[in-house]
Amino acid sequence: MKLIPTRKHALGRIYLSVFFLLCLFVLSLLGGVINLDMGDLWQQFTHRLGCSANAEDQDRFELISTVLWQIRFPRACLAVLVGFALGLSGVLVQALFRNPLAEPSLIGVSAGSAIATLLGMILSGSACFAWLNTLGLWFFPLAGFLGGLIATAFVFKLASRHGNADITHLLLTGIAINAFASGIIAMMITVASDQSLRSFVFWSLGSFAQANNQIVLVLLPFVLIPAVALIFFVKPLNLLLFGEAEAYHLGVNIHRLKTVIILLVSLMISACVSLVGIISFVGLVVPHLVRIWVGPNHRYLLPGSAIMGAGLLLVADWVCRQLNLGQEMPIGILTSLIGAPFFLFLLYGSRKKFLF
Repeated sequence: MKLIPTRKHALGRIYLSVFFLLCLFVLSLLGGVINLDMGDLWQQFTHRLGCSANAEDQDRFELISTVLWQIRFPRACLAVLVGFALGLSGVLVQALFRNPLAEPSLIGVSAGSAIATLLGMILSGSACFAWLNTLGLWFFPLAGFLGGLIATAFVFKLASRHGNADITHLLLTGIAINAFASGIIAMMITVASDQSLRSFVFWSLGSFAQANNQIVLVLLPFVLIPAVALIFFVKPLNLLLFGEAEAYHLGVNIHRLKTVIILLVSLMISACVSLVGIISFVGLVVPHLVRIWVGPNHRYLLPGSAIMGAGLLLVADWVCRQLNLGQEMPIGILTSLIGAPFFLFLLYGSRKKFLF
């Protein structure tokens, strides 16, 4: 019989997870083509605070400064933000459908966002729609949000019977939407120019290679605002675990809760997809691991999933940068290689109610 951690233990494990996340963040800053040590990091951070003396090797100091602040620091911050969004979205989608096999990319939000983003890329490159470039990087998250919202609402509508989402219809509808999206993306790639072709393919696999401070600042509100909003929905999400009828009789506005969850998931996932591409299965794997770690209470499950999602992407990004394959492996490939077997394990183990 699986024991649920007490409040004290769950809170302690959240604090421990934060400590491990900080360690992984530092590891992400140290690893790469140019290896850094803790002394280099200390010197750079103290210099930023105006507390350090002049470096003995000024050329090396400037090189490390460029690598750290222009490449690795924004890349690590981007991995944390995307991990936060994927972890939170996974919990929300599974709570919405009350099924452990639900995952954002399986219900069409990633596919819808990808189509809208690629369409935006093509339109913004044409002369007729050149005015879209005036929106800068903000245009792609907004376009992705609209596409992800439409796709998610469509899947949810088709998979629902009397307001309840049937897992079989959910998976089949999600597979159909993803297949349709793959065809649309392939068609867009075939009409793209040779210069855009490689960037389209690399983007569709998910990567942090293009990370910079501007992308981090654009993504920040799309993750921070939903994360803060979720503070007010912890109790309704916990009540939803007992079933929609029970939650309704306990005072939960089911329709409003579903609407809010769809909007928050679409907002977070679409922004991530539009800026870094499709990164699958993180929203599926992370919530299950966190439930084992801190229990099913959303008061701890939500922050725990956000933290573990960020840590998982930091590790995956570090591994992708360390692999010597001639070029950097897109992170979406690695997460799919890990997540797909995990999904099959859950699919065949769900009959025994392994995790829910």
